[in-house]
Amino acid sequence: MPEAPPSAPGISRRVDFDVPSCDIGRKALNLRAIMIERLKKAVELRFGKTIGSPADFDELSMDIALAGGKSISPTTLKRIWNYISDCGDAYRPSLYSLSTLASYAGFKDYDDFKQSRDDAGSQSWLYFGETLLSRDIPGGAVIELYWYRGRHVTLRCTSEGQFEVLKSVNSKLREGDLLECTSFTRKAPLYVNRLLRLGQPATTYVAGARFGISFSVCKK
Repeated sequence: MPEAPPSAPGISRRVDFDVPSCDIGRKALNLRAIMIERLKKAVELRFGKTIGSPADFDELSMDIALAGGKSISPTTLKRIWNYISDCGDAYRPSLYSLSTLASYAGFKDYDDFKQSRDDAGSQSWLYFGETLLSRDIPGGAVIELYWYRGRHVTLRCTSEGQFEVLKSVNSKLREGDLLECTSFTRKAPLYVNRLLRLGQPATTYVAGARFGISFSVCKK
């Protein structure tokens, strides 16, 4: 059989590279799984504890409904948290479920959550810094909170898990607001379970949703 003629100058021969499409798909799935794990961590920080029992999923489902009016069933939550595997390894949470969780964690939707993670950088969201439980903060202690774009809030602990805003700079919080929260974690958002303001109904609040907070405590 005669040999194929050499390629003409300036003309490249076609070379077929065997790149399995399954490898590309696997990488996309891995990235999605990592993002969902980060979302679950953000939800647990807002919820105030690690989720790991049927009662936790029931309580979280109710808390999500109360917080934003959207619903997500305890069974769906169990699947997302890999507590049950009745759908097998092929289970993929719907965009609605992911956006509902992202909204609960203080974001507009799941796309906003993913974008904020890209802006903040992956390393800061793979690691959460020192956590201070509210129950360990003595009454009268002053907490200085700092987060993105010069936001600075001074709190005073009035009782276990309850704080009064003494000063607020560049923040939606106001002097005299009363907050209830379970913990403060560096490099993570601060989730206020109840924000009480004179003349208004109680609501929730998230500080440092995109880049987390830093804080210092002066015990008096």
